[in-house]
Amino acid sequence: MTLPAVIFDLDGTLVDSEPNYYEAGRRLLAAHGVRTSAGSSTRTTSASVRRRRWRR
Repeated sequence: MTLPAVIFDLDGTLVDSEPNYYEAGRRLLAAHGVRTSAGSSTRTTSASVRRRRWRR
């Protein structure tokens, strides 16, 4: 018996999807005339924000 299923990987456990989200965001911002720097995704991701918060 085969059961149809959908797997959601929202935290990057199965696939490192953060580069895809960054690129999608970069394209969206570029379409509205906003330029981003190469390091901007590292400064704005939730993981890096959490790390900075723990250091305090």
